[in-house]
Amino acid sequence: MKLNAETLSYFNQSTHCICICKQAKNKNLETEIQVVYLNDRFREHFKIAASKPLYVKPQDFFPELLNNDLIHLVKEVFENGQAKEFTIKSEIPKVGELFLDTQLLKFQNYVIIKFKNNKSSKQIEKELLDKDLMLKDAYKLLKMGSMSIDLKTKKISTSLDLNELLELPAEKTYLTYDEYLNLISPDDRSESEANQKIILNGGTVNVERKIITPKGNIRYLESAAKAIFEDGKAVKIIGTIRDITK
Repeated sequence: MKLNAETLSYFNQSTHCICICKQAKNKNLETEIQVVYLNDRFREHFKIAASKPLYVKPQDFFPELLNNDLIHLVKEVFENGQAKEFTIKSEIPKVGELFLDTQLLKFQNYVIIKFKNNKSSKQIEKELLDKDLMLKDAYKLLKMGSMSIDLKTKKISTSLDLNELLELPAEKTYLTYDEYLNLISPDDRSESEANQKIILNGGTVNVERKIITPKGNIRYLESAAKAIFEDGKAVKIIGTIRDITK
């Protein structure tokens, strides 16, 4: 592969940020990696001045991205010729925090590093927030809430939507197991304990039960629950609850 005008034109049309490295001998006759080419997209995306010289160690050229960890992987590709694909997180001056899909490819005497911006941390946070808001809206529309039971502490964490359904204070973030049982109508309590045994044995339970809220109102709820296991042992029960009161 020769870095002639035709090859460089091809790389400049790429949608990826491309950096090309080669192996060279330094003054001490030690083999080191050198940056020999960056396409225009790379310079634009990472704010690299056109005047910045090449043919230097990547760590000296752009240490925030072309760091020792990445160059170690580049050396492995030089040695064994096996391509690598992974995602890296990097804080780039004047750009911010980025998640970059990265490919390392060997061709003859070079290793091509291809970066493609995945998402910034702000984008990811926004997407998670949007999904959380959508979920909350759906829960309100369907009159649903969620809960989880820590089997070690016996504390039951409740969502705000569930607190509304059960007419609990918004600031109450969890219930004790006894407090939860007291909400269930006495006629349904024995069934509730039997269902828990099924869940702890790996089953999933879907039931309807009557509850009496702290304000004395009667609600009919439909719930689904299952256990979360770690090393073969149940550590948590998670579930959703829907108000089916008519």
